Amino acid sequence: MSYEFKLYGLEGAECLEDFFSSVPNALLYHSIKYARLLSEFLEAEYCCVVAVDGAGAVVGSIPFFIKESNGSLVANSMPFYGSHGGVVLREPNDVLFSELLGFYLNYVEQRGCSVSTIIASPFTDDAARYESYLQVTPSDSRLGQVTELPCDASYEVLIASLPSKTRNMVRKAEKQNIKWTSEYIEGGLDFLFSVHCENMHEIGGVAKPARFFELIKSNFEYGTDYRVYTAYFEGQPVSALLLFYSGETVEYFTPVIKAEYRSMQPLTALIFNAMREAVERGYRFWNWGGTWATQEGVYRFKKSWSAVDIPYNYYSTVFKKSFLDTRQEALLSEYPYFYTVPFGWLSK
Repeated sequence: MSYEFKLYGLEGAECLEDFFSSVPNALLYHSIKYARLLSEFLEAEYCCVVAVDGAGAVVGSIPFFIKESNGSLVANSMPFYGSHGGVVLREPNDVLFSELLGFYLNYVEQRGCSVSTIIASPFTDDAARYESYLQVTPSDSRLGQVTELPCDASYEVLIASLPSKTRNMVRKAEKQNIKWTSEYIEGGLDFLFSVHCENMHEIGGVAKPARFFELIKSNFEYGTDYRVYTAYFEGQPVSALLLFYSGETVEYFTPVIKAEYRSMQPLTALIFNAMREAVERGYRFWNWGGTWATQEGVYRFKKSWSAVDIPYNYYSTVFKKSFLDTRQEALLSEYPYFYTVPFGWLSK
């Protein structure tokens, strides 16, 4: 079968939302709502290569962003923390997979991009296809961790699905007189952002900017696309959890907790109850996101919720070798939230 390939920007991209919502392994990061948020936040150009069959139906795509700085262009599918891109197919098709990749690579090279990086999804087993077509080994990798949720939302079934240590943590939280809610609260995201900054400062990490959280409210619908779970002790908020919902998957996006209440396990209470509500709403997977090899404590925490390890890869293609003469510090400042190239590839 032959396919027609089209290129969409955000203008007119609403027609792609039906496609992404109908593909079981498509994630939040493939959605047009997320693309609009990132486009505004990153001040970068959104594009999407689309394959259409003879009946005019969308059967495959590759969403990506292009960022310009000092005359050089970088393409990512997709940029920003934990985002995934790559080839999205309605159903498996090796020929279409390679044709989509070929169209994408030809386009970004013709646009003058210095480098392209594709960040594959942990929900598709496409590593061999990428490596065969691109004739490369992964430029980088992460460890995805995913919990398959039970079909029964009852307390007994969910808690039985967890390791004994986690069950004990849940029961400890239940004894602390912690209240929680998933209802919309004015200022809920503001509290989450404030504590997020505190938590990142504690560990020497980089907090997501306030602007990102502000854009969530204008691009997503509360209760349908995202929720903020908040835990209270003696009437004061002590922990919060930002979750996104797309397809069959819950995205564990931003957890926060006031340091002085950590031993009371309020975040444990939020996660457990958020899982129960997710099962009630028909979600099948809880995506904890990627974990660095050095993040041993984070890895163990996610594992304690019955998470399964699913590695995923980054695939970088350099079109202009002179780009490798750029200093690491310049890449970090000029292309924030974009993956350029492994710093070990740089000549300086």
